[in-house]
Amino acid sequence: MNATGDALMAPANSALTYRALEFFRERSDEDDPRIRLLLYETTEEIRECSGTPEEEESERAAQTVQQRASRAARDVASKANEVAAAAKNVQSIGIGLHAKPADRSRSEVKAMFKEMERALRQLKGNTQIAIDEYLGNQNPLVLDLIKEYDLDLDAARHGLHVACFATELAAHLTAEGYFGKVAPDDLYERAGVDESGRVYTPEALESLRERLFRTELVEIFMGGFLHDAGLWSNAIYEGHAERGALVVSEIPELHEIAEALLDIVYLHDDLEALSQSGGVIWSRNETDDKVTFEKDFYPSEGAAEEFMLLRTEATARLVGEESLHRVLPVAIAEFFLTSTEG
Repeated sequence: MNATGDALMAPANSALTYRALEFFRERSDEDDPRIRLLLYETTEEIRECSGTPEEEESERAAQTVQQRASRAARDVASKANEVAAAAKNVQSIGIGLHAKPADRSRSEVKAMFKEMERALRQLKGNTQIAIDEYLGNQNPLVLDLIKEYDLDLDAARHGLHVACFATELAAHLTAEGYFGKVAPDDLYERAGVDESGRVYTPEALESLRERLFRTELVEIFMGGFLHDAGLWSNAIYEGHAERGALVVSEIPELHEIAEALLDIVYLHDDLEALSQSGGVIWSRNETDDKVTFEKDFYPSEGAAEEFMLLRTEATARLVGEESLHRVLPVAIAEFFLTSTEG
């Protein structure tokens, strides 16, 4: 197209060679002519190609970035959906759980608790992947997508909100802030590494802190989701923490995450007492027809340890500073969201 608006046409079926393009350039009246080709495939479809090779390369690069961003977004959404779907499965099983002592011997009750265990393990695995996305790629979108998932029960939906908020609260501390005062050997003890396998270089300790931090965030997320499990099958608020702890305590083979989940579920509603305490002792007491829980708060972990020596119950558990690090983010998130969302 010339500056005057005149178009230079080529006969149909002409070969589009470099020499032909140069011919059109030489015929142009423009100082820096650009060739624009309109390829008419049908009367309905027109494709326009224009610009220098540099511009076309830039456009292709931009499209590549967009494609990568689109793939990354789909990947994050997929990870969030997997966590939310696993949470929904846990919720659907949890609705039917009734952990009365007399019911424990029934085969159908045992089967339901076993199914709950499998669902929680699936949730744990999916949550680990989401936490890796959140920390490793510094992508908070994954938690935003999870908390928007619409679960059936208000209490379970609230649980997802608390789980995400509590995880974000803890994550802001970073691994260094979370474990900053913990001695290297104590870190290795938590990780279950014997003395022969311990390395004390800055790089090794940083990697260890990051690994333990991810584990802590996974437990905080799961505890946050389960914190109101006592309301899933019984809407009465009074005693819901005990009912939730009873359900969690009956789930078999949770192993390394069992104590963390129990601490969070049972103590999540005690923010005021926790804010003034350095240690907690709680115990589970069982009779033929009833299971009850008791808890006592102490001003320091040392004071709690002294009283723990006097306790004779086999089920008594000391919750010290290390364990309270997992409970407090959930308790804070629960208090704030309950105050603002109802």
